[in-house]
Amino acid sequence: MLVPAYFIVGGWGYRESYKAAFKLFIFTHAGAVFVLLGIGSIYMATGFTDMFAAQQALMTAAPDFVRWILIAFTAGFAVKMAIVPVHMWLPDAHSEAPATMSALLSGVIISAGAYAILRLSLGTVFPSVAVHDAVFAVDFLHGLVIFGVVSAFFGSLIALVETDIKRIIAYSSIAHMGYVMFGLSLFPSNLVAGTAVAITAAITGTVLHIINHAVSKGLFFLSAGSVMHQTEARDIREMGGLAGKMPFTAVSSSIAALSIAGTPPFACFISEFLIFVGAFEVIETDSFFLLPTAFMLVATVLSLAYSLRYTSKVFLGQPKAESEGGKKILDVPGYMKVSMAILVVFVILLGIYPSFFVDLIRTVSFG
Repeated sequence: MLVPAYFIVGGWGYRESYKAAFKLFIFTHAGAVFVLLGIGSIYMATGFTDMFAAQQALMTAAPDFVRWILIAFTAGFAVKMAIVPVHMWLPDAHSEAPATMSALLSGVIISAGAYAILRLSLGTVFPSVAVHDAVFAVDFLHGLVIFGVVSAFFGSLIALVETDIKRIIAYSSIAHMGYVMFGLSLFPSNLVAGTAVAITAAITGTVLHIINHAVSKGLFFLSAGSVMHQTEARDIREMGGLAGKMPFTAVSSSIAALSIAGTPPFACFISEFLIFVGAFEVIETDSFFLLPTAFMLVATVLSLAYSLRYTSKVFLGQPKAESEGGKKILDVPGYMKVSMAILVVFVILLGIYPSFFVDLIRTVSFG
């Protein structure tokens, strides 16, 4: 994923495209080094690279060695997720990339980091750590929740003051990876060797949020790209009143923004709801999660705030002057509407009928 992303961001970017692409390459490549060390260490300790065979073999490996493997994997994939403080590559890469690439960066590439933490760090390595050192296992999950809360607040607060239309959405991606990391921290810590991991409400919600965020944020970036394409502007302070000129884009963007804000009946609401249900279940046995859960509930309010600010600044209010050269602002062509319409359908469908994906997720076993 990294190699084509570098050339797409650099070759089709807007301003300092290759500078942003180079930052993307350096950060994610550094994260890949940690992942490679983790893979090599597993092979050295077990002789396997198969995840399920390695999971069983790690039960007899040296506990200290396994702890470092867990940390290496998680650190490497956290860079891919753009978790604070290793997030610096994401705002530049997302804002410089063309809108279609931004949709893929936010919806697929950073989500791959979250998926890898779930399958490799937590699904493969963590069971051995939980069996041999329950105290460290709990502390590890507590560490994840702290990074999740910090990322959610950092991304939301910066999005509240940003004026670049794409950087607002980019920082929103950091915030939502904070939600995902918060959900991952709710992974069962009381694992028993040789048993399957229970798919709790929190893990179900986390995996579903990866899907919902990909669809919603993809729509958000495409609608922002449509606004940039038609207005030839990036600063939301130069926009306003576009709902009357670009009605389809305005509706699509509003649906994406409301989903990102966790508003029912759109996609991200149900996944965030499941994560918080799981959090309250965990609080019953581990009171440490009480305060982080309260902070994450506040973060949902911040998500609503920057989403409404974006919508009001871009599409509501008094219309600003037409773009330079007297070009009249019209809605996007039909072929651009098709891509947004498909994602609109998914955002609504995942919000009102998530059962298919929920049932599919619950059939998964990490044991």
